[in-house]
Amino acid sequence: MTEIKERKKKFTYAPKTKVGNNGPTLEHCIEHADDLAQWVVNKWGASGGDAAPLPADFKALIELACRYRTAKQNADAFRAYQTIRPNADPDRDLDALLEQEAAKELAGREVFAKACKDFQVPNKTNG
Repeated sequence: MTEIKERKKKFTYAPKTKVGNNGPTLEHCIEHADDLAQWVVNKWGASGGDAAPLPADFKALIELACRYRTAKQNADAFRAYQTIRPNADPDRDLDALLEQEAAKELAGREVFAKACKDFQVPNKTNG
């Protein structure tokens, strides 16, 4: 059990801004979700990726980070497509798809941010 606690200490994210005694706020995690997702992916890669014996809560966090990043990439692709066709006739189907992808991105961001906050708060008490 001590070995898992020691490994979890290595994965504690140190935000660059002061966030309070109980770790980062949910708002802070939502605002910095892109940076946090990149940090999680970097830690996962630096630890050996899938071959590394990582704590279960970190594995869940990497899964949510990847889902959020995929949803963001999809929404960004739809946004980019819309910007290259500004004078085209409005396409209701395309607009509806963009709204769906943007909603998935927002939901993924919020779920990932909450999981990230929950992951970080217990680590603050461990040292």
